[in-house]
Amino acid sequence: MPLINECPCCSTPTAEGVCSRHPGAAILKRGGGYDAFAEVVGLSGEVPIYAPELPDFVISTTGCAMASRCVATVLTLTGADALDGDYEVTIVVEEPLVGLGARIAGLAHADPGEAFANAPAMHVRIEGHHVPMWEVDVPADEPLSRATFVGEWGGRWLWLVARPATAVMLVSALRDVGDLGPLAVELEFGGSPGW
Repeated sequence: MPLINECPCCSTPTAEGVCSRHPGAAILKRGGGYDAFAEVVGLSGEVPIYAPELPDFVISTTGCAMASRCVATVLTLTGADALDGDYEVTIVVEEPLVGLGARIAGLAHADPGEAFANAPAMHVRIEGHHVPMWEVDVPADEPLSRATFVGEWGGRWLWLVARPATAVMLVSALRDVGDLGPLAVELEFGGSPGW
């Protein structure tokens, strides 16, 4: 299945490459399945595609926001845990003002806002480093329906959106699945993201 084109800031399809609501936005190319994943890896360039180091998960979508080059990547995975039941975790790595992480989090603005006013709420391990993450207040019908955290790594925003909120406790380390090479054929794909 080919990648679909849409705006990273909203769900508007962008067949012509221009969003009517966000005319200057990049183009998010995303899809499900191994072929889509392989295409996104080819487009992503130097922007990592992070996934949590969990034992069993299914990748429901991967994507890359393109301007003149890749400016953001996204990966959503689903799984089941004995304590949380079914869960969904989305990781976005993006340059400032792309708006993809904010869209998935349900925010009206492109960047995290005042999230950094408090102490970090958690840390994730990336390449042996502990990266601080701050909780972002997002609108939600149910307080425990999702949790959103944001940090900065390698000069880019790092977003983590977990559904339900308790699923964030499953995430302690991230790895770049774009660097798996031939081992990527062992990844499982299926389902569709909830965003």
